[in-house]
Amino acid sequence: MRLQLEAPLPMADSFIVVEWASGDAHDAQAIWMREGEVGVQVLRTCDLRDRTPLPFAEAKAAWLAERAPSPESASPEIAVPPTVVV
Repeated sequence: MRLQLEAPLPMADSFIVVEWASGDAHDAQAIWMREGEVGVQVLRTCDLRDRTPLPFAEAKAAWLAERAPSPESASPEIAVPPTVVV
């Protein structure tokens, strides 16, 4: 798998790569690096929409937090007059 980076990042040899749209996460190991790109070997894959092993817990929490609707994007509440029961 080849990753393109928008900015140089300090990277460990092993890290988790998350595909935000699909919810797939990959335990990856860097096999080569050059300016703006990293080639990785995928060691295992995890679906963050399902139960996840402990090494993927932090990635899942970040993924879920990004997917949570923001208060600004929530639909406005509709005022409903109270119901009177007689």
